[in-house]
Amino acid sequence: MTSIGTVTITTPYAYNRRGYSITLSSCVDEDQFNQMRELFAKAEYGTAVHQIPGERPYGEDLTADQVNTVYVTWTHGTTGKVQSGYHLLVPSFSFVETGTPEGLNYVYTIGLFFLGTLSYYQACYAVIDLDVLDSDWGI
Repeated sequence: MTSIGTVTITTPYAYNRRGYSITLSSCVDEDQFNQMRELFAKAEYGTAVHQIPGERPYGEDLTADQVNTVYVTWTHGTTGKVQSGYHLLVPSFSFVETGTPEGLNYVYTIGLFFLGTLSYYQACYAVIDLDVLDSDWGI
């Protein structure tokens, strides 16, 4: 099962990787939907992806406690699978309610930006130790 931070996704519909950006779609019940919504609560105004001509783009978590930087473990997909590692939650959380044979579910789409596989991340000139950071959400 793919896990994004502390939220586990049993079966994503699809994911699309373009460079360092990843878009994932999934259908979940209300509990998982609420967990994902809370995870992305600070991403709207708390992250930035900087494009530098001729260089690798870099993501920046603007929150003091780095709550928008999560470790993602990918277990779905075979060809061109994205790497497990640290990802930045980007402001792209959208959803729709839908009826299924199991009842009411939510189809959502999220966006992530791949930072790297190591716990030390260098965004331009700033070096950040991602392992020592702790989220204030506790989810």
